Amino acid sequence: MPAGPAVEYLARSVSAFYAMFGALCLVLSRDLERYRPIVRSLGTLGALMGVIFIGVDVAAGMPGWWTITEGPPTIAFGALVFFLARDFNRGTTDG
Repeated sequence: MPAGPAVEYLARSVSAFYAMFGALCLVLSRDLERYRPIVRSLGTLGALMGVIFIGVDVAAGMPGWWTITEGPPTIAFGALVFFLARDFNRGTTDG
């Protein structure tokens, strides 16, 4: 990786953003009933981000192994978050 203030700034800023986002996900997961729509939206946006990663990787000329190990797993993780955040109790009856 090239040395320089811009590279170090970007690396540290992105790391801080990911730490903040991870903390937000932990907070949202503590009360899924309340935050379910937000969590499902994050799953959808995560899957969409995987599609964008594939487009960026192809446009940038990244190696195929990179594209395959970045975009599709991101799509799968977003879909998994969306699926797991659904209301499992909806449609059931008491009694």
